[in-house]
Amino acid sequence: MNKTLDTLSRYSKEALMSDNARPAPTRRLHMKRIIQLTAMLGALALSACGGNPAPEPSFDAAAQARTAKLASANADCAGPDREKTLITLETPDHELTVGYPIGQGDTAVILLHEAEAGLCQWVPYAQDLATQNIRSLPIDIGDSTSWRYAVAAATYLRNTGAKKLIIIGASRGGTMALQAASQIQPPVDGVVTLSAPATYSGVDGRAAAKTLTMPVLIAAGIREGGFTEDAKTLYDLCPSSHKTLRLPGTSVHGVELLFHLKEVLPIFLNSQAATLPAVQ
Repeated sequence: MNKTLDTLSRYSKEALMSDNARPAPTRRLHMKRIIQLTAMLGALALSACGGNPAPEPSFDAAAQARTAKLASANADCAGPDREKTLITLETPDHELTVGYPIGQGDTAVILLHEAEAGLCQWVPYAQDLATQNIRSLPIDIGDSTSWRYAVAAATYLRNTGAKKLIIIGASRGGTMALQAASQIQPPVDGVVTLSAPATYSGVDGRAAAKTLTMPVLIAAGIREGGFTEDAKTLYDLCPSSHKTLRLPGTSVHGVELLFHLKEVLPIFLNSQAATLPAVQ
């Protein structure tokens, strides 16, 4: 910058000293050029002195928050390039979580994991659903308000073309699925709970179950103790005319119940809940 200023200044001085030797028309043209050069010199000097500082780079706080959430998510199954495999979901309260979209299809399933797990818990099942032309969105859920993330997931899936929407939750995720289903509008097309506690950290699955009129599948192992009793309670409270209770003869919990429901779930997901026996 200083070198440029020195060069322009020297040229201006030399031009003025030699101007008297020029014919009048040439002197007028030359003077015009000198004035232009002087204006340029002044502008450069002002910029160099900080009179017109360069604009600072813009700071997008929302983008920074999304990037941080993607980097910190409990989602090793997404691979190293998380910005391409994961999405961020935002609640109306501007809380962020991440989801892992898998598969294509008009039917979409939101998958809510157990308390001691992450969204990767659902990825094998989501990949299986993808072979049936069913989209899945396992999402990362955390505290007692995490059902709001499922509401955000429903908005995302509908905005991206889903025509039928089902929520499946395991254990704590099952309670959150009930609560989310009671809030999402338009209502979802089905709800599945696997070993859901009747209440969890202030979220009352019993109150939510009382509001559900869409098809509902409630399952727990017959030897899961309190979870078995909670499944019966939730089933009894639900007013849906297409509700099903499944109590397979096992003590396995949550996502592990999928093996025992491999014949029932495809029927439910394909809008044939009305053909299922009420209790089995």
